[in-house]
Amino acid sequence: MKITEKNILKSLLKHSESISITDLSTLMNCDSDTLSYYLESLIAKGLIQTTRRPFSEEIRYSPKRFEDLYYALPIARDYIKMIDRDYLTFLFTAIAALMSALTLIITIVIPLLS
Repeated sequence: MKITEKNILKSLLKHSESISITDLSTLMNCDSDTLSYYLESLIAKGLIQTTRRPFSEEIRYSPKRFEDLYYALPIARDYIKMIDRDYLTFLFTAIAALMSALTLIITIVIPLLS
């Protein structure tokens, strides 16, 4: 899976609970160092938050007890929709620009051919 903000947010939104960076990196098939840069960027944008792993007897002596858990905020769904809308807006603007350029060329060339 390609690492993008959109894919990271979708992966976090799929999980109902918080997920650690190691679990997320195995889920997305990427290294955790690159993923951590994206996660820090998303934290700075206010789209995800971190929390500490709650205490549990199973992980009492495990290094997992020090891991941060990440979860997406509800505003992340709106952010994904905004990214999709921006892409569609760009696409339609590009099509409109091509059509207007084609119209301009046709209006200049047709009188010259007559």
